[in-house]
Amino acid sequence: MSISERMKTEGQSLVDCLNSVPLYTKVVSLCGYEKTTVEAMSNGEVVCAYTAVHDSSGKIVDLVEGNQGDVVGRSSEDFLLYLFDNMETMKKNPSFFVMRHGYKFGLPKGELTKIMSHVAGQVRNYLTQ
Repeated sequence: MSISERMKTEGQSLVDCLNSVPLYTKVVSLCGYEKTTVEAMSNGEVVCAYTAVHDSSGKIVDLVEGNQGDVVGRSSEDFLLYLFDNMETMKKNPSFFVMRHGYKFGLPKGELTKIMSHVAGQVRNYLTQ
């Protein structure tokens, strides 16, 4: 099944999963992202793109097809399909998931560093509570 097919049938499940992860919403909010786009790549070509529209708390309030993001990441279609198959793992251990897979999103220079800095800060805050 292609990423486009999975997005049509399971896109809302992915949105619900991400919105249920406080680390995700907090980092999106801290980074100030209003719209984030992921472009799915196959054989060096963009096969589809989806943009998540976020509210001020970082939650996804809409998911639209196409590239309309303030920040755009590019990832292999295979990795994006892997995300669908591993949503429960993402929910259970989001900081590990980000640290292990964050680089696979092909974010613009500096964006991954900013995200990782916020992730580290949130983990540090959690551990010192």
